[in-house]
Amino acid sequence: DDIARLMDLQIKRDKFVEWCKMADGILASTEKKNSIDSLNELEVQCAAFPSSKYFYLSSAFVTCCATIAHTVFASSALDIVLRVKKRAKDATAWLTNVADIVNSGRKIPMNEAKVITDEGEKLNISCPEYKTLRAALKATRGWLLRVKKCGAANGHAQVAVAVVTELINEHNSFLVTAMDEL
Repeated sequence: DDIARLMDLQIKRDKFVEWCKMADGILASTEKKNSIDSLNELEVQCAAFPSSKYFYLSSAFVTCCATIAHTVFASSALDIVLRVKKRAKDATAWLTNVADIVNSGRKIPMNEAKVITDEGEKLNISCPEYKTLRAALKATRGWLLRVKKCGAANGHAQVAVAVVTELINEHNSFLVTAMDEL
C-alpha cells in the first residue's frame, strides 16, 4: 500500500516537474509573445498546484522532492506557480483596460498609449487589443511627423488650409491623440 502511494506521488511529482519546466519556459521566453489564452490555460493548470510555501516545506513534499532536488527546488516550484498566477492576473487586468479603451472609442493621449503599450510589452503578451493600440500609436506618430514636416505645428511655413484641414480631420479619427505633442 505504501509503495503504491509512493509510486502515485512519484507520477504526480514527475507531471508537476514537467509542468514547471514548460511554464518556466513560456514565462521566460523573449523570442515569442504569449497569448492571453495560453496564460489563462497555465493559470487553470496551476490551480491544481499549491501556492503556499508551507505545502512545499511540508515533510511529505520535501521527501517526495528530495530525489529531484537537482531539477526543481521547492522554492523555485513555488516561484513558478506564483509567477504564472501573477502574470495571468496582470495580463487579464491589462487586457480589460485596453479592451475598454479600444471598444469604447475613447481617445487617449499619446503618452498614455505609450505607457499602456510598454506595460503590454513587459507582460510579453499578444492579443488583438495590443496590436490595435500599438498600430494606433504608430499611426499617430506618423501623423505627428507629417504635421512637423509641413510646418503647421511651428507656424513658420505657409501651409495650405486644405492640408491643415485634412490633417485635423485625420487626427480626429485616431484612437491615440497627439494634442499634447504639438
